[in-house]
Amino acid sequence: MRAKFARGISWGAVKEELFLLMDAKLSGPREEYRRLMNDRGYLTKLLQEGGERARAKSVPFMQQIRKAVGIDE
Repeated sequence: MRAKFARGISWGAVKEELFLLMDAKLSGPREEYRRLMNDRGYLTKLLQEGGERARAKSVPFMQQIRKAVGIDE
């Protein structure tokens, strides 16, 4: 790119090259996104499992916090 700037590449051409580079780099994640969006059942299951794991950690922790500040149930 440095050599292209030295030769006088235009900003429009630089933006086009950047777009092509980013488009190529994001093709894998874009395909994964499409795959996931087409499998809503899997996403729902994944979110439910994540919620269960989060609650398993957060509920006891919040109980400790409530007790520490004097508002335990």
